[in-house]
Amino acid sequence: MKMNAADVLIILVGILFCFFGIRFKRGLQIVYSFCFGIAFAYLMMFILVMSRTVDDINDTFAIIIALAVGVILAVISWKLERLLVTIQVVLLTLIITIIIVGIALQDISFAAAFVIALIVSGIMGYVTWLYYRYAFICETAIVGAIMINHVWLFGDTSGIVYGYYEGGSALAVLLTIATAVAGIIVQSKSLKNMENTSLGSGLKKVAFSFESVASIFAGADAQKLGSSNLCTYEKLMVIVPIITFGVNGFLNSINYESEAYAMFLMNTGVFRAYLGVLLEGVFIGGVIYFVMCYETKVSAIYQLFYLVSFLVWFMQMSSYDYSYALSNGIGNALANILKYCIPWIIFLLLDRCIHNDKAKIITMCIVAICWFPAISEFMCYQYFSVTVDMYNCLRWIGIVVTAFGLMYLKKARN
Repeated sequence: MKMNAADVLIILVGILFCFFGIRFKRGLQIVYSFCFGIAFAYLMMFILVMSRTVDDINDTFAIIIALAVGVILAVISWKLERLLVTIQVVLLTLIITIIIVGIALQDISFAAAFVIALIVSGIMGYVTWLYYRYAFICETAIVGAIMINHVWLFGDTSGIVYGYYEGGSALAVLLTIATAVAGIIVQSKSLKNMENTSLGSGLKKVAFSFESVASIFAGADAQKLGSSNLCTYEKLMVIVPIITFGVNGFLNSINYESEAYAMFLMNTGVFRAYLGVLLEGVFIGGVIYFVMCYETKVSAIYQLFYLVSFLVWFMQMSSYDYSYALSNGIGNALANILKYCIPWIIFLLLDRCIHNDKAKIITMCIVAICWFPAISEFMCYQYFSVTVDMYNCLRWIGIVVTAFGLMYLKKARN
């Protein structure tokens, strides 16, 4: 499945919605209310036209009406967010219930389906009014999960442009459900932490505000450690890039003449490929860890061991003439450096901006998972082609387990 820049942007926004929606509730609610207002106004006009209640609607007029409704709901949500969340849930429940009842009971009249939907949406509205923050969490987690997995569910955005649709698989649906559940869990824990920190002395919990969001960007980090503070297993981390980009790269590039050696390479090819992407994830997770806990020079020096791959590159180019190496190797070599250097710079910026360790490591891991392989492969091959397969899963597991594992060992050590 190929991806374009619009797909990547949708996925990044989806991650923000799914896992961090509650931390940016007021701002996201305004954006969501605006989009909801446009979508609902357009849907109502579509229903009016299809039911022949209105013969025709001018396109310009329809756009103006949709934008006006979106702006009105966005403005109202600034002061009446609880009411807006409840109204949105009621309307969405009403529409979804009518569709489900209509499909399940094909002989039922529209009036009966509407009454059933009205009762269900009324119950949902009452529950939402009581627990509107959790309703917002569910809403953003589900919308975000769909955005994250939209390529696997519906096909890429080029299908919308050119008028075709690529259906998703059962795995894509299950992955979307799992992502939504994970988003609900993460946001619920964030909400609980925010509610606990917002308790006054004997007072009830205060409403969510920008101050609670700003708290993760305020304050100062603990003093970064220097290279002299590296323990044994942290120093041994340099083996990872050497094996990944040096030894494994060398084995994949040499010209073998021995039949026994050729059989060895062939029989271990799949294992070495899996080990390579897993160790690449470990390398990236190590970069995240050193950025968070040590001075910038430590993470910079750790990254330099990646350049052992250039020894392999020079060995490969040695069998060609100088002009061929310049014309066919330099650009690709530079892209391979930048695909690790740019995320390192992004990690440094995130480390300066976010001052909550949990939010910091989660954000960095999400950036790394999105970057590798989607954007990194685009830099090298000029196209997006991301699949949820064993190779990518092993890379992502390596990133997350290494980053969190090293942080756990560091806290246990202290």
